[in-house]
Amino acid sequence: MNMKFLIAAFAVILAIGSVAVRVVLDTPSAFAESQSVENHDHETKQTSDGAMFMLGDLVIENVAARETVPGAKVGGGYLTITNKGSEPDTFISGQTDIASELQIHEMKMEGDVMKMRQLEQGIVIEPGATVTLKPGGLHIMFMSLQAPLVRETSFKATLNFAKAGSIDIDFPVMDAQHFMGQHRHTH
Repeated sequence: MNMKFLIAAFAVILAIGSVAVRVVLDTPSAFAESQSVENHDHETKQTSDGAMFMLGDLVIENVAARETVPGAKVGGGYLTITNKGSEPDTFISGQTDIASELQIHEMKMEGDVMKMRQLEQGIVIEPGATVTLKPGGLHIMFMSLQAPLVRETSFKATLNFAKAGSIDIDFPVMDAQHFMGQHRHTH
């Protein structure tokens, strides 16, 4: 690989806060010592690692957004989704007041070129699987931000799933240090 490509790839990762996909067949971390707040068909639990959101057979954890620089028009969001059910579900879309659009994106190497594209059909979460959105592959993009994302604040977003329905979750905004080392990937 040439240096120009590496610099461009690194700039894209830093500017957008891209995300990697990791599919594991493990169950999520233990729910011990959690407090629960029920709301009809979904539930929120506060754990020592942060909030855990439950919607039907889906468990959503490790939710975070990366702080942006002043004037940035896009931001990145990250989370894990575990499907504890016996049928696949699909993360199809979302909305938030902090941006004009919430999009689901994928970033991956194609030959010597790092490419990012919107996943208009969403992300399928197979039964028993966990899909992790983190720097380096799959990610959420907050398009046309109304204001910069500032660390130690949070904002609400609604995530929509094909089978489980919709859920409102809180995205805590973290500084770049929180995401260091999460964008490593192999070629």
